[in-house]
Amino acid sequence: MSPKADRAQAKQMIATARTFARERIDPEAAGWERDRRLPREVITAAAAEGLCGLLVPAELGGAGLGIADMAEVMGTLAYADMGLAFSLVSHNNLAGAIAKKGSGHHRSQHLDAMLDGSTLGAFLLTEPGTGSDAAAITTSAIANGDRWILNGEKAWVTNAAEAGLLSVYA
Repeated sequence: MSPKADRAQAKQMIATARTFARERIDPEAAGWERDRRLPREVITAAAAEGLCGLLVPAELGGAGLGIADMAEVMGTLAYADMGLAFSLVSHNNLAGAIAKKGSGHHRSQHLDAMLDGSTLGAFLLTEPGTGSDAAAITTSAIANGDRWILNGEKAWVTNAAEAGLLSVYA
């Protein structure tokens, strides 16, 4: 895509986010906060608007935005509800990482479900005692055949209650 086409796509996604925030987030955000609930139905609706694959290249079904453009889209959503926007930031970062750096197996196994919102991604960095200093984390991942064994603790896990796929820093 040309830079002009990229910016046009970004402007379209920002407009989509503005409408989505006004119609789907603003009327309900106070209730989600009061009930301490991540609204899965709104994640699915966001996915239908293309808001769950912002960093995923267009040829893989996403919007193909860069980080700065995604930040602008998320800022638009955050104006209505920071919690929901941050959930989508974490999800989009993981979907983008899988799309760009994941194996073909990981893309085929996870990407479609992340794009349609049926699988929500979680971000696990923060640890008790070390905070979010990635260089200080103590969680380890040890290969065991075709599996990994994780040892450690995480805190403040974004999307923990609803996630179906975890991005664990170890």
